[in-house]
Amino acid sequence: MVDKAIPKIFEELGLGIAVEGSGNYDLSGKLVFYIGSPASLSVSCDGGPVLSSDTLGFLLVDSNNVSSCLLSVVGSSSGTYHLVIGRADDQNSFQYFENEIDWEETQQYVLNLKSDDLGINTDLYGLIIRDLNLLLAIYPRNKNLLTALAAAASKSDQKMVDGLFAFRREKQEMSISERVINNLELVLTNNCLGIESNKANLLLTRMEREKLWVDVNSERYRRRRTSPSGFGSASYAKIENLITRARDDLAKGRYCGVAGKGALNSKLIYEVW
Repeated sequence: MVDKAIPKIFEELGLGIAVEGSGNYDLSGKLVFYIGSPASLSVSCDGGPVLSSDTLGFLLVDSNNVSSCLLSVVGSSSGTYHLVIGRADDQNSFQYFENEIDWEETQQYVLNLKSDDLGINTDLYGLIIRDLNLLLAIYPRNKNLLTALAAAASKSDQKMVDGLFAFRREKQEMSISERVINNLELVLTNNCLGIESNKANLLLTRMEREKLWVDVNSERYRRRRTSPSGFGSASYAKIENLITRARDDLAKGRYCGVAGKGALNSKLIYEVW
């Protein structure tokens, strides 16, 4: 079924494709992406602009002189998404991937273009290290970033979390560090040794109490007619998102998902004010 679907997708590339550049529809040298619901796709190649799939799920990207692309898949609901990747001028290069995703969950991959065979890197530590190095290029010799980078290289999860959030509080950077947080959530979830439902329920309760603590402080600031910064507001929205998804994890028996989200929530509450 998948092998038959790829040529069909290729045939329909003329339907509302998002194309990088000036609207030139010459397909030579183009990478073709197709993402099937329930998710959307964004792609950034060699640190360039972020391009997004269109309403049909298609995206074309110029692959000339490109070595790698960062793929971000964002869930629009819970379910299995289908991702097709290939070179427009080589139908034999097309590959198919699928994975489970939750609402508003982000999954990231690195697409290696240095070889003839397109290869996706799902090494989460590798993705984190890549983004931390991007941040270090912007904030050279930042001690917190260096701590997080060393921890990522040694797979010391707690030190990595501590270093990243110390950096965020210091610089209030959101765009790249948000990607690191998304991958940290997956790392913490995957490395969870397994917890029972009662422990997961206690963790969710702690997350809700942490949010309540933020809400109480927020009311005090509102009385002083003080509003959180854009960074603080984004962190609060992230807290709400984590708690919503942690409730879903608990209901579906994904107890390690609650643990991963809880660890991040305990850091985010200090970013709101």
